[in-house]
Amino acid sequence: MAQNEVNYPLFVKPDVDAFFGLLSDSIAKVLIIIGVFLYTFNMPADIVFGRVIPGIGVGTAVGCFYYAQQAKRLAIKLGRTDVTAQPYGIGATHVFVWLYSIMGPVYWATDDPILAWQVGLAAAVIGGVVEMIGSLYGEWLRRMTPRAGLLGSLAGVAIAYVGLSALLDVGSIPAVTLIPVILVFIGFFGRDKLPFKVPAGISAVLVGSVIAWFFGYKDVAGLTASFEYVGLNLPIPIIGDIITGFRNIAPFLAIVIPIEIHNTLTTLQAVESAHAGGDTYSARETMIVDGVGTTIGAIFGSPFPTTVYIGHPTWKRIGAGRGYMILEGIFYLAMGFTGLMGIVDAVIPYQVAMVFLLFIGLTQGSQAFTATPKRHAPAVWFAIMPALIAWSGRFATQVDGTSITFVTVGGGYIIISMIWGSMLAFIIDRRYLEATVVTALGAFFSFIGFIHSGMLGINAAPEWALGYLFITLILLGYHFWQGKSSEAMPRIEAPLTDEAPEGTND
Repeated sequence: MAQNEVNYPLFVKPDVDAFFGLLSDSIAKVLIIIGVFLYTFNMPADIVFGRVIPGIGVGTAVGCFYYAQQAKRLAIKLGRTDVTAQPYGIGATHVFVWLYSIMGPVYWATDDPILAWQVGLAAAVIGGVVEMIGSLYGEWLRRMTPRAGLLGSLAGVAIAYVGLSALLDVGSIPAVTLIPVILVFIGFFGRDKLPFKVPAGISAVLVGSVIAWFFGYKDVAGLTASFEYVGLNLPIPIIGDIITGFRNIAPFLAIVIPIEIHNTLTTLQAVESAHAGGDTYSARETMIVDGVGTTIGAIFGSPFPTTVYIGHPTWKRIGAGRGYMILEGIFYLAMGFTGLMGIVDAVIPYQVAMVFLLFIGLTQGSQAFTATPKRHAPAVWFAIMPALIAWSGRFATQVDGTSITFVTVGGGYIIISMIWGSMLAFIIDRRYLEATVVTALGAFFSFIGFIHSGMLGINAAPEWALGYLFITLILLGYHFWQGKSSEAMPRIEAPLTDEAPEGTND
């Protein structure tokens, strides 16, 4: 079939199934954002429904529509009608990192929810730029860094800031949430059917909401009050708020930059998984659009980065085309511009939505072990530890006499995780020269305060810098001994990564 004869349909029936497969996840994340902003950060409702949600709507819709058009171009190029668009939306990991590692600390220190939101906006703009330039370094970094360091640090975020944070909210109303937890586990982990063939995500939301209304966690008064948010909320550029955020962003750069590097790598993996399924998309184009969507969203009020998901093979198998991304984009626009999510929030407890984040935390946490060589399991655990310390330090530092480690390891914990995990993976493989490069970076980053410190500056964390320098010298010594002594154990030249299983970077 000639290229100009391809009739690539706008919608096919499986697009509806794929759209509803993403819909419960999309609603859950938006409900979590609304719930934390309103009930934890005491954010004014007019900011949440008049700025944040419209920004999420426009930023995400731009990417959804673009990736639908990208699929059409590929279909015409290949002369095929079975091309599946890449799935796209807000990254769940980013939602929790931005809420609890960036905006949360600002709010808890200043009691100013507006400033917290402004810092989140600045962080999103920086994140968008990192995503856009990711095409220049993403593939090189993926090859050079042990997956134990990359996925181990992401697993730490997933276990602590996604899984444990979600579990705190899930456990706050267990009579409501435990049944949805089991339904999600049966449907997603057990891959079993639920009664009447209702999808697990929809079942969890419906059952959890009914129980919440029965026990009085939701009521008619709250539902009636939610209608005040309904109206036309067009997105408005908020450059002044972003500039204010940039004035206060410095302490959070060591979180924003590495998590967006992760986003770059998972986007690269998403493109690779689509390629394996027969849809060859441009990695560079995909990364740039990721960043553009994030940046546009931030300009109009959303502090949350967007990303391409790794779930393409799932939607490919069921026969979805480009229509499910068009439907997703329409949903985000309708959600963002109408204020109807206020009504949804009044009907569905955000604690029920947290069930999906618990699932994602468990999934991403386990992937770090299944997608790395078995010999690197200790390195994965070592990479997880800084995130656990940083997360628990949020509570422990409120108690007198707690260890200073909660503060020093909590500063720049994502980069620390990458350094620790990569270092131990190289040591396990006796690749001592590579390990010295990693620890030398640790010494430099500590010296300038990028890690192990609350602020940038010369000699910001001297004891950590000195410690990294000492182990760099030891590892360098082992490297030279390995090259000269017949008694030294040889390097393990096996790959640093195993094939990644199908999963999601959502």
